[in-house]
Amino acid sequence: MPARRQTGAQRAAYQEGVAPAENLPSAAPPAELPAPAGVPAAQGAAQPYYVPEQEAFVDDGNYAGYDPGYANYGSPMNCGVFSKLWVRGEWLMWDMKGMYAPPLVISSRVENIDPSELHLNDNGNLGVTNPIVILFGGETLNGEARSGAKFSAGLWLDDCQTVGFEGDYFGLTDGDDSFYLNSNGSPILARPFYNVLSGLESSELVAFPDPVNGVAHTGLIDIDTSTRFQGAGARAIINLGCNSGCGASWWNGCSMPTMGRADLVVGYRYLRLDDSLRIIERSNLNPGGDFDITDRFDADNTFNGLDFGLLLKHQRGCMSVELLSKIALGNTRSEVEIDGSTVITPTGGAAQQFVGGILAQRTNIGQYSQDEFAVVPELGLTLGYELNPCWKLTAGYTWLYWSRVARAGDQIDRDVNPDLIPEEADPPADTHLRPQFRFVHDDFWAHGLRLGVEANW
Repeated sequence: MPARRQTGAQRAAYQEGVAPAENLPSAAPPAELPAPAGVPAAQGAAQPYYVPEQEAFVDDGNYAGYDPGYANYGSPMNCGVFSKLWVRGEWLMWDMKGMYAPPLVISSRVENIDPSELHLNDNGNLGVTNPIVILFGGETLNGEARSGAKFSAGLWLDDCQTVGFEGDYFGLTDGDDSFYLNSNGSPILARPFYNVLSGLESSELVAFPDPVNGVAHTGLIDIDTSTRFQGAGARAIINLGCNSGCGASWWNGCSMPTMGRADLVVGYRYLRLDDSLRIIERSNLNPGGDFDITDRFDADNTFNGLDFGLLLKHQRGCMSVELLSKIALGNTRSEVEIDGSTVITPTGGAAQQFVGGILAQRTNIGQYSQDEFAVVPELGLTLGYELNPCWKLTAGYTWLYWSRVARAGDQIDRDVNPDLIPEEADPPADTHLRPQFRFVHDDFWAHGLRLGVEANW
């Protein structure tokens, strides 16, 4: 049969299974079709001439086998979704790079060890040998997988879907690692550091036995760490090219409409990564008094940058796949705050408060900030299944990298002048002023799964 051109009205008639009168074959069809058994034909009423499974020809003259499902999608599919507004909500399960913290609490497997021998190896590699054991620290913290949510919304600015706008926000639940141990002298609790005066590893005793005086010095250590990661963005979507047609189903080979498009995305990217590490120590020395010591390290990172990349989409019937590749170039502002305090309450005396703890002293306490150039590449894969023209289920994967951040644990300087530990020696030390602050940077990554629902209007 030679190809024929169709008007929009004619094509619509074929999609409904009805050929308009002006398009019937030249050979006249029967005036009336036989009525179903038991049903009298209406006198004088002409029956419609049905053409099921009739060959249909689209405007470009290409053949397309008729499929009733075309009525739901159009024939062929338009270069994009049929709606102008979309909103998507997604549940996240992401893993991310944790922060490293040096050894913060140590003990001994031997009860009768001399407390002066309670320290890490002196070779500087922070490894331990029997009988010393690290109770907390010396490892990466807050790196476990955690859940979160992402919300995005977009709007096409024209009917041809050549220019659109989209915004998004995501956040993960806080990651945290903690440590708490209250000791009556056994096990021994101590906080390790490197003594810059002796040039050897040392420790500050928190809870330990005193066989000479026949007493036990009691104490506790409480450590909390937290990491929070979130981000947002806004971007323009500019169509670079699209095509539509007909193809076979991925599942059963049936004919169905297809669509493919490539879009340029250009916009703004915001990321925020916050770390905190707090150490609380309480010791009761008998005789001596009570010691309440606090060290705190906070690191906040904010990224602002230009985001651009490429979004590829292919849809075949109800199924769709999207590939996103983009990179953001901009500035990371890192802000670090270090604080420490000591409260000493002598036996029978009044409490006295001092600046500085163990790892946070007057030599490194303060607020610091620094700006660094950073890059944030991101890759994403999203699969979609349309339940109907208004609702779609999505499942995807995201990988994100941040080249320059400051983590709270990295800002800890283990080099300590013990003469600075409150109550500070008199006269105050003016040499070997450690610990000191210097910015230590690291990279950061996050990746994981996304499951969501998308609504279209």
